[in-house]
Amino acid sequence: LQCTMCAKIILSALTKLRRPPHCRILICLLTTAWGLFNLFHQNINPSSVEPYPQHQEFKEFKEFRSSYEPLAPHPHAGARYPDGKYGYVADVTAVRNRHFQFLHAWKQQRKNYVREDDDDDALFVSHLMKTTFDAEVYNYTCETPLGKGMEGEEGFKLIQKVKIGRRPPLPVVNETVWQINELGTNNETDATAEFRNYKESELRGKLHPIKEQANLSKHRILCALYTYDKHHPTMLQAAVNTWAWKCDGFLAASTLTNETLGAVDLPHLGNETYGNMWQKTRSIWGYIHDNYLEDFDYFWLGGDDFLVYVENLRGIIEDHESNPKDNPENSNEKYIPVFLGQHIPNMGSHYCGGGPGYVLNRVAVKALVTMSLPSCSVETVVSAEDRFISNCFRSIGIPCGSVTDVNGRQRFTGMPPKQLATFRGVSDRFYSNVYRYWGEETGRFKWGLDSVSEQLSGFHMLRYPPFIHRVHALQYPRTCPPDSVVGRALSVSSKKSF
Repeated sequence: LQCTMCAKIILSALTKLRRPPHCRILICLLTTAWGLFNLFHQNINPSSVEPYPQHQEFKEFKEFRSSYEPLAPHPHAGARYPDGKYGYVADVTAVRNRHFQFLHAWKQQRKNYVREDDDDDALFVSHLMKTTFDAEVYNYTCETPLGKGMEGEEGFKLIQKVKIGRRPPLPVVNETVWQINELGTNNETDATAEFRNYKESELRGKLHPIKEQANLSKHRILCALYTYDKHHPTMLQAAVNTWAWKCDGFLAASTLTNETLGAVDLPHLGNETYGNMWQKTRSIWGYIHDNYLEDFDYFWLGGDDFLVYVENLRGIIEDHESNPKDNPENSNEKYIPVFLGQHIPNMGSHYCGGGPGYVLNRVAVKALVTMSLPSCSVETVVSAEDRFISNCFRSIGIPCGSVTDVNGRQRFTGMPPKQLATFRGVSDRFYSNVYRYWGEETGRFKWGLDSVSEQLSGFHMLRYPPFIHRVHALQYPRTCPPDSVVGRALSVSSKKSF
């Protein structure tokens, strides 16, 4: 091809010269012959010759276009880089690692003038709050008197009831409850008569043989939440400041990739709207399955308006005694799927409510993605992702397991502190049905503070960054500086027994 092109060029030039036609033909033949001789004499493989510039540009353009196409059909299309190319696999330890890097640097700056009793690890969260939000967020969080914020007085009592990093609660001895018998009438009964003759140490060994160091977890947990890019500087930033770094891995399924915040641009079938949460959820679990299945033991998924007490989430996952059938020990090694969450009644059964999130072990993720999602509500557009994922699990014989503690109190709830503490079952039809269902499940009707376990996994409906930081600061007493309103008040209240 090169010789032919050269011959054409030479022939074109020679035709302009005033030579006899036979001379021009002779020169053209000699030039062509010389080109062929060089081509084969130098052992050049024609297929290895570099293409022309326009061919190279076309090749690059084709590769450029293909990188912007999904890797596979949804829910396995994959995530996108910030420039929109597919194939991005997030480092889900980045948020955790960056937090401790910044914490170390901050401690080094403070080491010459901090007080000995300062708790740097907790106080660092208020430093992050000051550097990532305006002064109004800090003032609301740390300068509003206790019980005067969104939590209210009853909500603050509930926050104080919750204990962080403790072992699962013991049975409450001599507790009187209302039990539903077969005839539907209420009978007063002693809920813990069978445990009355045990000492506390014996109960601990019998019910919860868990290590003394609650933070020493043998399970690796990946925490995932769903959000979108407009919530990056607000809700997602608040989650990164307060709790996301405590998970072994963290990712936020979003519409724009931001490694600093753990956000991943994860496209899905259909539009990015609340009414299409089911398709977003399908892609989240597909992405987790394809990239992180073997790296973690358990997976939690929830919304960006939920504040997770990661220490308690670990404790719930590691409590194999309160609900041994739903959360058996060594479930991954025994190939037993685990699907845990808050029970919401639905058509004679229940599903795992999405408000407080839900937990899957590795076996359950694999079963969901490989056995159920390929055929379960593949193209359905709906907001009720929690109900649909429960239905898909049920179609392969996996029910939503319970996360109540041994006293029948809830450890996953879908309310903020004030509503959860004051709800009495008369102001909200949906939650009235939920509470009644919980009572029928456990035979123990409970309302308000009495319905919530001290091992609560967190609070829902915290829809603004100040709310997330406020509840976090009230739960972790040394978060606000000791000279702030909240810091001084919690320092005094912590000296009193609750």
